[in-house]
Amino acid sequence: MKHDWPKKIGEILFKRSVLIIYQSIYKNGRAAIFLEEDGLPFATLSVNLPEHPLKEGEFPVKNWFENEEVTPFVLEHTELFEDTGKTVPTGHVQAPIWRFKKEA
Repeated sequence: MKHDWPKKIGEILFKRSVLIIYQSIYKNGRAAIFLEEDGLPFATLSVNLPEHPLKEGEFPVKNWFENEEVTPFVLEHTELFEDTGKTVPTGHVQAPIWRFKKEA
């Protein structure tokens, strides 16, 4: 199935702002998930860690620094993703692995 990237997969109200959730792909074919507010970048939810093997539909999540508040909010308030319970190391932190609940 061919997609036009980026593809809008949802939206969420976060702190009185509507964030649009987009899916795209990194150059290595892995899922890239990012958020926009009023057409401007707000956060990149995914992190590209090609050295870690993943199953189909899985992606590592950036849940540190500026994403610390929005990442758990997106997981809890959308029906798009689920936490696999797995993590992978990246620098001094562990990136949780999420997967799509259904094809985006």
